[in-house]
Amino acid sequence: MLPVAAVTRAMAYDPAAWLAAFARLALADTLGMLALGVALEAHGQNLLVALGGDGLPYRLIYRDLADVRISPARLARNGIEPPPVSARLLSDDPAVLHAKLFGSLVGTTFGSLIALFGRRDRVVERRLWAIVAAAAREASGALPDTRDVRADREALFAERIPVKAHLVARLDGAPPGDSWTGLPNFLSVRQGS
Repeated sequence: MLPVAAVTRAMAYDPAAWLAAFARLALADTLGMLALGVALEAHGQNLLVALGGDGLPYRLIYRDLADVRISPARLARNGIEPPPVSARLLSDDPAVLHAKLFGSLVGTTFGSLIALFGRRDRVVERRLWAIVAAAAREASGALPDTRDVRADREALFAERIPVKAHLVARLDGAPPGDSWTGLPNFLSVRQGS
């Protein structure tokens, strides 16, 4: 078990197979949680991956609940009572939920893994993004066809994806909380073609 951020190129004998196995796990789990009402901050330090004897991911563990976002309205629509948590973790705004999950998982985690495995070869990187996009379509397609899931799917495959603007957070006078910017989304049909 190790943080995804600690994965090295040498650990992935077949980077495409490794990424496919990881993407299936990560997307099914995180999109399922989002559909219920919990957006995880799924970057490489928060996601722990267990590797099987074949070196492929077979289990994920999420380890930091301090920066999740919880939608009381979504939870209620799914018959789940919202937990007693700090108000700063609560938001029913889909943009907040999408930024929290997609910015960390797609923008940071998958972006970092694809940069690592692609080794600056844009053709290889496009193939790896196609693997992630296929896993995203499969995971989102397996969810119930609710209004929330349709909104999540639309945001997941939009032309731009929110990512944290880490430099802005370091500037004097920066607003408190997360700052976001948008980048091209390689899961988008337009970007991936």
